[in-house]
Amino acid sequence: MAFLLKITFYSLWIICSLIAAFYFIANLVSQQPSTTLRERIFTGLASVVALTLLYWAFRLGHQQAQWLYGVGLVVAAALAFVLIMLIGVFTAKHINWQ
Repeated sequence: MAFLLKITFYSLWIICSLIAAFYFIANLVSQQPSTTLRERIFTGLASVVALTLLYWAFRLGHQQAQWLYGVGLVVAAALAFVLIMLIGVFTAKHINWQ
Protein backbone atom coordinates (compact mmCIF):
# COMPACT_ATOMS: atom_id res chain seq x y z
CA MET A 1 0.00 0.00 0.00
CA ALA A 2 2.82 2.42 0.81
CA PHE A 3 4.40 1.77 -2.57
CA LEU A 4 1.21 2.77 -4.40
CA LEU A 5 0.90 5.90 -2.28
CA LYS A 6 4.50 6.83 -3.11
CA ILE A 7 3.92 6.33 -6.83
CA THR A 8 0.70 8.35 -6.68
CA PHE A 9 2.30 11.10 -4.64
CA TYR A 10 5.36 11.53 -6.84
CA SER A 11 3.47 11.36 -10.13
CA LEU A 12 0.81 13.88 -9.04
CA TRP A 13 3.41 16.11 -7.42
CA ILE A 14 5.61 16.22 -10.53
CA ILE A 15 2.71 16.90 -12.88
CA CYS A 16 1.21 19.64 -10.70
CA SER A 17 4.62 21.22 -10.05
CA LEU A 18 5.43 21.39 -13.74
CA ILE A 19 2.07 22.97 -14.59
CA ALA A 20 2.25 25.54 -11.78
CA ALA A 21 5.87 26.40 -12.55
CA PHE A 22 5.07 26.77 -16.25
CA TYR A 23 2.26 29.22 -15.57
CA PHE A 24 4.38 31.16 -13.09
CA ILE A 25 7.34 31.49 -15.47
CA ALA A 26 5.10 32.20 -18.47
CA ASN A 27 3.40 34.92 -16.45
CA LEU A 28 6.75 36.54 -15.68
CA VAL A 29 8.16 36.50 -19.21
CA SER A 30 4.96 37.10 -21.17
CA GLN A 31 5.00 40.29 -23.24
CA GLN A 32 1.58 39.95 -24.86
CA PRO A 33 -0.22 43.29 -25.00
CA SER A 34 -3.62 41.58 -24.92
CA THR A 35 -3.25 40.38 -21.32
CA THR A 36 -4.49 42.74 -18.67
CA LEU A 37 -2.91 43.35 -15.31
CA ARG A 38 -5.81 41.56 -13.62
CA GLU A 39 -5.21 38.41 -15.66
CA ARG A 40 -1.52 38.45 -14.79
CA ILE A 41 -2.29 38.95 -11.10
CA PHE A 42 -4.70 36.01 -10.98
CA THR A 43 -2.34 33.74 -12.91
CA GLY A 44 0.56 34.66 -10.66
CA LEU A 45 -1.53 34.28 -7.51
CA ALA A 46 -2.82 30.87 -8.57
CA SER A 47 0.71 29.69 -9.37
CA VAL A 48 2.19 30.96 -6.11
CA VAL A 49 -0.58 29.41 -4.01
CA ALA A 50 -0.22 26.09 -5.85
CA LEU A 51 3.57 26.07 -5.55
CA THR A 52 3.34 26.89 -1.84
CA LEU A 53 0.92 24.02 -1.22
CA LEU A 54 3.10 21.72 -3.32
CA TYR A 55 6.13 22.65 -1.23
CA TRP A 56 4.14 21.84 1.91
CA ALA A 57 3.06 18.54 0.31
CA PHE A 58 6.70 17.74 -0.48
CA ARG A 59 7.66 18.32 3.13
CA LEU A 60 4.84 16.09 4.40
CA GLY A 61 5.12 13.36 1.78
CA HIS A 62 8.80 13.05 1.00
CA GLN A 63 10.52 14.28 4.13
CA GLN A 64 8.09 13.03 6.79
CA ALA A 65 6.78 9.95 4.91
CA GLN A 66 3.14 10.90 5.40
CA TRP A 67 2.16 9.88 1.90
CA LEU A 68 -1.61 10.11 2.23
CA TYR A 69 -1.47 13.65 3.61
CA GLY A 70 0.96 14.54 0.85
CA VAL A 71 -1.41 13.24 -1.83
CA GLY A 72 -4.23 15.18 -0.20
CA LEU A 73 -2.21 18.39 -0.29
CA VAL A 74 -1.27 17.85 -3.93
CA VAL A 75 -4.95 17.47 -4.78
CA ALA A 76 -5.72 20.58 -2.69
CA ALA A 77 -3.04 22.51 -4.58
CA ALA A 78 -4.55 21.50 -7.92
CA LEU A 79 -8.04 22.46 -6.75
CA ALA A 80 -6.83 25.81 -5.38
CA PHE A 81 -5.07 26.53 -8.69
CA VAL A 82 -8.18 25.74 -10.72
CA LEU A 83 -10.46 27.69 -8.37
CA ILE A 84 -8.31 30.83 -8.45
CA MET A 85 -7.95 30.62 -12.23
CA LEU A 86 -11.74 30.26 -12.62
CA ILE A 87 -12.34 33.26 -10.41
CA GLY A 88 -9.83 35.16 -12.52
CA VAL A 89 -11.53 34.13 -15.77
CA PHE A 90 -14.93 35.22 -14.55
CA THR A 91 -13.75 38.55 -13.16
CA ALA A 92 -11.09 39.52 -15.72
CA LYS A 93 -13.35 40.20 -18.69
CA HIS A 94 -16.95 41.05 -19.33
CA ILE A 95 -18.72 37.85 -20.36
CA ASN A 96 -21.76 38.09 -22.60
CA TRP A 97 -23.98 35.11 -21.77
CA GLN A 98 -26.07 35.29 -24.96
